[in-house]
Amino acid sequence: MGDARTPEEAVRAVTTLITHDVFATQRDLVLSHELYTLAARDPAYRTLTNDWMRRSRDALGRHFDPATCRVLDAFIEGMTIHRALDTEPHDDVDVLGAVRRLTRTPAPAERRATAARRAGRARPARAGTGTRRRAGAPRRRRAARP
Repeated sequence: MGDARTPEEAVRAVTTLITHDVFATQRDLVLSHELYTLAARDPAYRTLTNDWMRRSRDALGRHFDPATCRVLDAFIEGMTIHRALDTEPHDDVDVLGAVRRLTRTPAPAERRATAARRAGRARPARAGTGTRRRAGAPRRRRAARP
């Protein structure tokens, strides 16, 4: 996260954290879960877990607003647990898409299309047609169904 300079780089760093970095070993997974269990049983350990979560949100806060950081931090924790324990394989692209949705960071191609629309260079396709209507062309009416 520290190297990320743009929202896109931050999104990719979070995705890599979830898909490759958090539980690099089985030992990391076990120790993390044991710490959560201790914190649930003994309030003295909650200080440790709260500090851990705060540092995580602080790192995310360099790139995202506080509310997004809280949700994103919870998503990172939950998704890494699911990926570590699930018997089905996970697609990294799904994680990337979820991080984009949570952070409201569109993919680069989406940003270019949005910028082009705002600049008046392109018009969005009509829903369901897959084609664009020529500027100034009359709208076609659908035939009435019997």
